[in-house]
Amino acid sequence: MYKIKTPSNLYNGITSGIQFKNGIGLTNEESVKNVLIHDFNYTLIEGEKETQDDDIQLSQDVDKYHKGSGYYEFPNGETIRGKEKAQEYLLALKDEEGGQQ
Repeated sequence: MYKIKTPSNLYNGITSGIQFKNGIGLTNEESVKNVLIHDFNYTLIEGEKETQDDDIQLSQDVDKYHKGSGYYEFPNGETIRGKEKAQEYLLALKDEEGGQQ
């Protein structure tokens, strides 16, 4: 599923067969997504590529805390063993920080 945003948050209408409300529309079709992004200069908010990019970024972020032998030490003093567990922990930390702002 691709979530697309128009340049205007006020746009309510149909473009390339996709219904937009308050500037947001959804489509499962990659070809339609590509037309909206490339021809209309709309923005991809959520989609498969963004999810892959998020996973890559999380992997790079957690690598900063690697201390060797599979251990990851975080600024709060927490030590986690295993990259996958460390990624889950870092994601939870980021969610907590986002909720506090």
